[in-house]
Amino acid sequence: MEFINSFLYVFFIGVLSNFTSAAADRSKFRYDKFPYRAFGWERDGKIYEKIGIRRWKEKLPDISRHSPLIMRKQVTVHMRSVEIRRLIAETCAAERTHVRLSLASGIIIFFWKNKVGVYLWVLCILGNLPFILIQRYNRPQLIRLLERTKRREARLAIRSDGTEEREELPNKTISEAV
Repeated sequence: MEFINSFLYVFFIGVLSNFTSAAADRSKFRYDKFPYRAFGWERDGKIYEKIGIRRWKEKLPDISRHSPLIMRKQVTVHMRSVEIRRLIAETCAAERTHVRLSLASGIIIFFWKNKVGVYLWVLCILGNLPFILIQRYNRPQLIRLLERTKRREARLAIRSDGTEEREELPNKTISEAV
């Protein structure tokens, strides 16, 4: 009976977290502040390449492929800075969700009043850890992309309707400019 209760509890908090994550106000996430800012030892996500994250991150399930409530985590060549900011906020929301799931699954210890509860809790933490690492790996890359995109948008006058308007340089010869 404890196993069924544990399974139902973990399933319930998983479904609930999907809805609470989708409802979270993305403007409140500060990617440049703790806990979302990269720590020095992470070397802007490079540390995760030591564990082969590039090889396995795409093989894990992504709920945004199946849930209309969650923004797809896809980077395209023509993205604007506002869209990249949204993606960065999504990485913060996903990280927070998986950290909360890891902590909330600790209730399993109360279903199992022995070592099995601790083992199941550790299993839940280990199940969420790869998703946390993926967010921490992707976010610094997205921040660098955001900075490059903002510089590009500054070179091009991006109008409020989202269309590009190239800044026309004066058509002067070198002698006229001097």
